[in-house]
Amino acid sequence: MKLHLIHIIGKILPQFFTLFISSQIVLKAGEETYAQYILIITGFTLINGVISNALDLNFEQNSNVNDYKDIIILKVLLFLPAIIIIISKWNIPNIKDSIIIIFIGIFYLAGQFVETYIRKERIIRRDKYSAYIRSITPGIILVIILSSSRLNLLSISLFSGLSSFIILYCILSEVNLSPINWTKLFTIFKLSLPLIVSLFASQAYGSIDLFFLNSFIGSEAVSIFKIGHSFANIFMPFAVISSFIFMSEFVVNLKHGKYSDVLKDIRSQLLILFSIAITNILFNVFALPYLFPYLYGDSLWTKVNEIILPLSLTGSINIISLTFAYTLLAARRNRELAIIPILTSSLYIVLAKPLINNFGLNGLCYCSIFCYSCSLIAFLYQTRIILKNKKLAETY
Repeated sequence: MKLHLIHIIGKILPQFFTLFISSQIVLKAGEETYAQYILIITGFTLINGVISNALDLNFEQNSNVNDYKDIIILKVLLFLPAIIIIISKWNIPNIKDSIIIIFIGIFYLAGQFVETYIRKERIIRRDKYSAYIRSITPGIILVIILSSSRLNLLSISLFSGLSSFIILYCILSEVNLSPINWTKLFTIFKLSLPLIVSLFASQAYGSIDLFFLNSFIGSEAVSIFKIGHSFANIFMPFAVISSFIFMSEFVVNLKHGKYSDVLKDIRSQLLILFSIAITNILFNVFALPYLFPYLYGDSLWTKVNEIILPLSLTGSINIISLTFAYTLLAARRNRELAIIPILTSSLYIVLAKPLINNFGLNGLCYCSIFCYSCSLIAFLYQTRIILKNKKLAETY
């Protein structure tokens, strides 16, 4: 229980640091600067983060600690073309803007290294305090930003990148990057492909749609939607930690053929995530109106208030769907995990443009509710098929 509490704190603490960082950027640099910062990070998420997250999930799924070095190497190799693509895609006109992207990229790469390191520590059961490493970089950035009277995109990117060097040095110093086993790298990448497809499809929500908003409405809409989206998913760390615990217990019972315990695990997890989802909605409806003005000011709250309810419903639907998504992940049903997000995100992209054009931010929010609901139904249906036919036993 104590270990689970440590992991929950390790997930929540950096999230709160990030919220305070975003509030300081909005207050000291403006919504447009925050939108530019978010769009650059989103670019790294789409080009580099999706593959990196898939590598981490595959690493945890296989639980082979010998893959740690190779995954770090893969992340370094993938980071270099990501920098080039983003700089060329953004049509960067000068060195200053190139520096901004490079330093934000270093910050993003450090975060990806941290996730791999935590999973490695978890595999070798030495993860008692490793989750706190997530808080180091955002904690340093927050202290620097709080002590700064004025901010701009260049200073924010420099703070982010330079604060990340501690993490990069510590992790790279324990990994011997040579010699590189190219065959093994290719094999790991190949095994991660279904998860890469699945995660890339899921980036339609909260990533690709930000570029839609920037193109159709403007950067102010990006800031409003991103801030609202952050609060709408504020209880997601609880759901993720609970899902990891559920998955570990689920796999143990599955390996021992305890089918009745497997069903109990799923019912219990569904109840836990449903409770978290309801708490998420209640917080955003009743507590957030009092908290938000202290962080971002009254003027921004009037804009976020219009979309917070539909966004919190979207976040809560997503929380509940984790029960069935993690059941499929534990059962190694990577094909279903890839197909469902592809279909629902394709629907989301098709519907998003006309709904944004006709209804603005609210149109995108209601589009999210509909598509997340479709995803939940699809995950539930696939889980039901597997349970009904008792195909889970074929996994191990």
